[in-house]
Amino acid sequence: FYHVDLYRISSLDEFMSLALEDIIYNKGVVTVIEWADKYPRSIPKLHASLLFETINDFTKTIELKD
Repeated sequence: FYHVDLYRISSLDEFMSLALEDIIYNKGVVTVIEWADKYPRSIPKLHASLLFETINDFTKTIELKD
């Protein structure tokens, strides 16, 4: 299991310098990518997306999309 957080990555060059391909495209490994929409090329073709939404201070929803 790998966790990749792209929130603080500020450029495509910085993203590419991290060489995350070995982690993201490693077959048989689960990788969670937060803020993947900042760099859509980081999203593998075979993926599922989780959408987290805050309803109020006590309630959040999680929607699974594939």
